[in-house]
Amino acid sequence: MFVWGVIPNLLAGNPVVFKISEECPLIGKVIEEVMLSHGLPEGVFSEVYGAGDIGWKLANEKIDLIRFTGSAKVGQQLNELAGKKFIKAILEL
Repeated sequence: MFVWGVIPNLLAGNPVVFKISEECPLIGKVIEEVMLSHGLPEGVFSEVYGAGDIGWKLANEKIDLIRFTGSAKVGQQLNELAGKKFIKAILEL
Protein backbone atom coordinates (compact mmCIF):
# COMPACT_ATOMS: atom_id res chain seq x y z
CA MET A 1 0.00 0.00 0.00
CA PHE A 2 2.92 2.30 0.70
CA VAL A 3 4.25 2.06 -2.86
CA TRP A 4 0.92 2.93 -4.51
CA GLY A 5 0.14 5.76 -2.10
CA VAL A 6 3.46 7.48 -1.51
CA ILE A 7 5.71 7.00 -4.53
CA PRO A 8 3.35 8.55 -7.15
CA ASN A 9 2.87 11.59 -4.93
CA LEU A 10 6.60 12.04 -4.49
CA LEU A 11 7.13 11.69 -8.25
CA ALA A 12 4.48 14.37 -8.81
CA GLY A 13 6.43 16.72 -6.55
CA ASN A 14 4.19 16.52 -3.48
CA PRO A 15 5.63 16.30 0.02
CA VAL A 16 4.32 13.30 1.97
CA VAL A 17 3.75 12.74 5.67
CA PHE A 18 3.34 9.00 6.17
CA LYS A 19 1.79 7.49 9.30
CA ILE A 20 2.19 3.76 9.63
CA SER A 21 -0.27 1.68 11.64
CA GLU A 22 0.58 1.53 15.32
CA GLU A 23 0.40 -2.26 14.97
CA CYS A 24 3.52 -2.47 12.77
CA PRO A 25 5.98 0.31 13.70
CA LEU A 26 9.09 -1.71 12.85
CA ILE A 27 8.24 -1.98 9.14
CA GLY A 28 7.54 1.74 9.28
CA LYS A 29 11.06 2.32 10.55
CA VAL A 30 12.48 0.22 7.68
CA ILE A 31 10.43 2.22 5.15
CA GLU A 32 11.65 5.46 6.69
CA GLU A 33 15.30 4.36 6.54
CA VAL A 34 14.99 3.29 2.90
CA MET A 35 13.28 6.51 1.85
CA LEU A 36 15.74 8.77 3.66
CA SER A 37 18.75 6.85 2.30
CA HIS A 38 17.94 8.06 -1.23
CA GLY A 39 18.91 11.68 -0.64
CA LEU A 40 15.47 13.27 -0.72
CA PRO A 41 15.45 16.94 0.22
CA GLU A 42 14.56 17.65 3.82
CA GLY A 43 10.81 17.76 4.41
CA VAL A 44 9.83 15.92 1.23
CA PHE A 45 9.17 12.64 3.05
CA SER A 46 8.37 12.45 6.73
CA GLU A 47 7.10 9.58 8.82
CA VAL A 48 5.24 9.83 12.10
CA TYR A 49 4.38 7.10 14.57
CA GLY A 50 1.46 6.67 16.92
CA ALA A 51 -2.12 5.59 17.30
CA GLY A 52 -5.26 6.95 15.69
CA ASP A 53 -5.14 10.19 17.65
CA ILE A 54 -1.92 11.11 15.84
CA GLY A 55 -3.53 10.36 12.48
CA TRP A 56 -6.53 12.49 13.41
CA LYS A 57 -4.25 15.41 14.34
CA LEU A 58 -2.49 15.07 10.97
CA ALA A 59 -5.80 15.02 9.11
CA ASN A 60 -6.82 18.25 10.84
CA GLU A 61 -3.70 20.11 9.72
CA LYS A 62 -3.56 22.29 6.60
CA ILE A 63 -3.31 19.53 4.00
CA ASP A 64 -4.50 19.00 0.42
CA LEU A 65 -5.20 15.25 0.40
CA ILE A 66 -6.00 12.39 2.74
CA ARG A 67 -5.05 8.88 1.69
CA PHE A 68 -6.16 6.21 4.14
CA THR A 69 -6.16 2.43 4.27
CA GLY A 70 -8.04 0.98 7.21
CA SER A 71 -11.41 0.51 8.83
CA ALA A 72 -14.71 1.71 7.42
CA LYS A 73 -15.46 3.56 10.67
CA VAL A 74 -12.32 5.70 10.53
CA GLY A 75 -12.64 6.06 6.76
CA GLN A 76 -16.13 7.51 7.16
CA GLN A 77 -14.84 10.04 9.72
CA LEU A 78 -11.99 11.06 7.42
CA ASN A 79 -14.35 11.34 4.45
CA GLU A 80 -16.60 13.69 6.44
CA LEU A 81 -13.57 15.75 7.49
CA ALA A 82 -12.32 15.95 3.91
CA GLY A 83 -15.75 17.13 2.79
CA LYS A 84 -15.76 19.89 5.41
CA LYS A 85 -12.26 20.95 4.34
CA PHE A 86 -13.05 20.64 0.59
CA ILE A 87 -10.03 18.43 0.00
CA LYS A 88 -9.64 15.11 -1.80
CA ALA A 89 -9.79 11.82 0.08
CA ILE A 90 -8.65 8.45 -1.23
CA LEU A 91 -10.00 5.76 1.04
CA GLU A 92 -9.37 2.04 0.90
CA LEU A 93 -11.65 0.48 3.47
